[in-house]
Amino acid sequence: MADGNIAERKRDGRKIKDIPDDQRPRERLLKYGPKVLTDEELLAILFRTGVRGCNVHEMSRKFVEEFGPIWRLRRYAPDELYAWLNHADAPALPNRDDESDEVSYYGERDAAERLSEDPPEPLPYADARRYRRGPRISGLGPDKLATLAAALELGARIYRLKPSELAKPIARPSQIAQLMFAESSRYAREGFWVIYVDRKRRMIMDGPELITLGVRAHTVIEPAVLFRRAVMLDAHGVFVVHNHPSGDVRPSDEDIGVTQRLINAGRMIGIPVLDHVIVGRPETMPPYLSLREREYCSF
Repeated sequence: MADGNIAERKRDGRKIKDIPDDQRPRERLLKYGPKVLTDEELLAILFRTGVRGCNVHEMSRKFVEEFGPIWRLRRYAPDELYAWLNHADAPALPNRDDESDEVSYYGERDAAERLSEDPPEPLPYADARRYRRGPRISGLGPDKLATLAAALELGARIYRLKPSELAKPIARPSQIAQLMFAESSRYAREGFWVIYVDRKRRMIMDGPELITLGVRAHTVIEPAVLFRRAVMLDAHGVFVVHNHPSGDVRPSDEDIGVTQRLINAGRMIGIPVLDHVIVGRPETMPPYLSLREREYCSF
């Protein structure tokens, strides 16, 4: 096993290979499941090996100490993390802990590329030649960060609908919420998405389309922007969605007013707004709210 091949010593003087099997992260995960593992243990499984003078457990501990809570990983692109970890003169990571004020760099880039038909550009920090070497944590290079980025992306994709489910009609707001949790978690500002559907309420595209990101904690959407795209796609209806990064899904007066204006505009051109779903976070209760179900607006 990879853990047993590491020759460095832990802080308590033991070699990793001398640690009993039932105390090693990989073996503990297989025996008890991933939920019992600490953040450091999960990272150690992904990083696999350490380097001389720093075993994989110590490396994982240092990463958490330097970076902070691992939920912050969703706020940064892989190239940002690599530059920050491995280059002494790379820009410091932006402070994105205040979810009401900041948007993740990755999310902002993702939004721009979704609305563009041009091929994606290389990530801004990806050219390591601009920086001199000066690693914060020895051994944390591109291979380990690529593994970490792949794990994060897989975690996001499990919330997305399977291809076979894309052809199913959208009958419940819970379907929309499931689709949106991973998508909206990348953003710290409010965003506004539209799901375009055909006559049978099946999605025309392969997922929600991001229309706009908000200014600070709010987003603004104009009916013309939404319905111009709907007409181009020959949509027979739309579901609108926006996120509340705070997790509180109660609609504001502005949310209700904007929704009613969209409903009225849709009636005039014959493309109805079928619902407006506000999504928070999967761990909050309630994790989403349907304005139609709660009868906030006249659909």
